[in-house]
Amino acid sequence: MLGIIFETLFTNDLYFKYARNSNLMAQNLRKVFKKYGIDEAYPNNTNQVFVRLNDKQLNKLKEEVLFEIWEKKDSYYIARFVTNFNSNLQEINKIEKILEQL
Repeated sequence: MLGIIFETLFTNDLYFKYARNSNLMAQNLRKVFKKYGIDEAYPNNTNQVFVRLNDKQLNKLKEEVLFEIWEKKDSYYIARFVTNFNSNLQEINKIEKILEQL
């Protein structure tokens, strides 16, 4: 069964198409965080975005967005956001609207 999944992903560059979208959405998300002065904790070029959030940002975002709290520091949290093949600009815009309200 697993072989069929991999065979499908590697047919017609589907894997690369999905990866491009994941990475593009992560880049867009990074831009939104940067626009609102939210620092990237672990810069990288993948579909994972690690940012430093204060209490207010964390609490407001977790009301409406799924993400993982990676680590708790003294005055901030490191949060992990992950985009995928199905991520879209509407989701990025939703995060931006939430941050806009803070």
